[in-house]
Amino acid sequence: LQQLLQQELSSLPRVVQECTRHVQERAPQDKSALTVDADPSLMLQLRKAFERSPEAGQRALLTCMDAAPRGSGEYADVRAACSLVRSFLIELPQPLVPVELFLPLLEAAQLGPTSADKPLGAQLEALLVPMAHEQWALLEHLLCFLVNASRAFDGHDQAFRQLLARVWAPCILRAPARTMSQFHGKVIDAMARALLGLLDLRRAET
Repeated sequence: LQQLLQQELSSLPRVVQECTRHVQERAPQDKSALTVDADPSLMLQLRKAFERSPEAGQRALLTCMDAAPRGSGEYADVRAACSLVRSFLIELPQPLVPVELFLPLLEAAQLGPTSADKPLGAQLEALLVPMAHEQWALLEHLLCFLVNASRAFDGHDQAFRQLLARVWAPCILRAPARTMSQFHGKVIDAMARALLGLLDLRRAET
């Protein structure tokens, strides 16, 4: 991540910046646009455009709807942008959240709030203090993006909030299989609970 940012002379990866900006500007009214994978051919086109340059990626985002296969739906471009961000996170050589923080984070999420005065999100955030600046900046950007992009329809929809967390958590909170096997509980559930805790903290702050 640090190497990429140095190459791009940017504080955040350009592909993440442009894709999340596009999604928020489009303000999708279909909640599935944030959680359903894009048409593979459309995402591949978008990915190749960003590999050429951030500017080519920007142009591809604007023409995604014209390039979308027939029947892809109104928000094919949003699904492609979200899928590309998730793919970027999964393919990072090192997980966004350091592996050594994975188990403490999941154990705290599984335990739940341990203080009435301190919400779960704040307790989880305290565990993330050792993260490098570049990692923290990207995590903060993603949390704010998910809060803003889903704000229109997740207020009273607990099922959607759970789905959003279960789709995005494995991309943000990654760890090798040997690390995940050390967790005593349902890994995906704990990952989703951790992400929800962090998202709820951001919602409360905005």
